[in-house]
Amino acid sequence: MKVVKIISFNANGIRSAARKGFYEWLQQQNADVVCIQETKAQIAQLMSETVYFPQDYHCDYFDAVKKAIVVLLFMLEKSHYKSLRA
Repeated sequence: MKVVKIISFNANGIRSAARKGFYEWLQQQNADVVCIQETKAQIAQLMSETVYFPQDYHCDYFDAVKKAIVVLLFMLEKSHYKSLRA
């Protein structure tokens, strides 16, 4: 049986976390699923920066109705995403 590695991370601001090396750390973790809470950024604010969309993952952002409220980023390693869609 394959072990699935899941990371849940409360970012308290995804841009701040990125500046502090979160995405470099994440790349070393080889996680299958990543859930990031409290991104505090709408997807439109992040679209111009590729760092927020790692190539190895299918990324889904869920914007909050009110800005600066909890926003969720869900990332699924691409090989798993393909198998879920089949």
